[in-house]
Amino acid sequence: MRFLFLTLFLTSCASSPVQIPPFHEEPAPVEQPTTPPTDATPAPKPSVMESTCPKPGVFQAVDLSQPVTPRFLATMKYLGIKKIIRYGDHVNETIKGKTPKAAEIKAILDAGFEFEAVFQHNNRWARRDGTLYNTFTSARGTQDAERMRELYPNLPRWWYGVDFDVVNSTQMAAVEKYAASFKVVAEKYGKEVGAYGSGYSLRILREKGLIKWRWISMSTGFRETRTAMNAKAYDLLQTLDRDCGGINVDFNYVNGSW
Repeated sequence: MRFLFLTLFLTSCASSPVQIPPFHEEPAPVEQPTTPPTDATPAPKPSVMESTCPKPGVFQAVDLSQPVTPRFLATMKYLGIKKIIRYGDHVNETIKGKTPKAAEIKAILDAGFEFEAVFQHNNRWARRDGTLYNTFTSARGTQDAERMRELYPNLPRWWYGVDFDVVNSTQMAAVEKYAASFKVVAEKYGKEVGAYGSGYSLRILREKGLIKWRWISMSTGFRETRTAMNAKAYDLLQTLDRDCGGINVDFNYVNGSW
């Protein structure tokens, strides 16, 4: 009977939910370190982390389409993230808050992260009803690159999205026209160019000298994407979105040092 009681007691304890204290934006006071902190000093673990957050040290970059928060930055610091990627868009944003304000960029940089930006304004082929976007044209390539100059004149790289599965020569030819015009403007201002898209579209753009940097989207069913992933023919590799640090975010692998 004593053994049965002990077994039931232990089982009850194991099944009780663990109470996690709420996250506080302002950290609790801590003792001052005896030696000055360095760049190698690990960030303190946030009080609350979603179960969907990855383990520290797995990913090196994140991208997100909404403003960062102190909680988010603290969580990314703990996870070992180095690069935070936000968006560039026209004034009529496709998502409110997609383009960061100067204060947000400063907060990211002040927290010790590298900042990158990718242009995306309906950079797809067609709407759900089948009608085409007027996205991949020479005129749009110029317009989008000029908008990146307005938003991010100090970034060394300008990215743009090819956010659909390019499956035929007609689509690829349109993307190439856009890419060529974007590159002309970027080079005029001394910028390198990167694109986000499928393994196929990035391979063609790279082979034709239209981009230097390759960012593979999370859509593994897109043409040649799995082939590029297996060959590590990318500089950034996006993974499926998840909630972490209070924001829905995409974690990315970084291939190489840049």
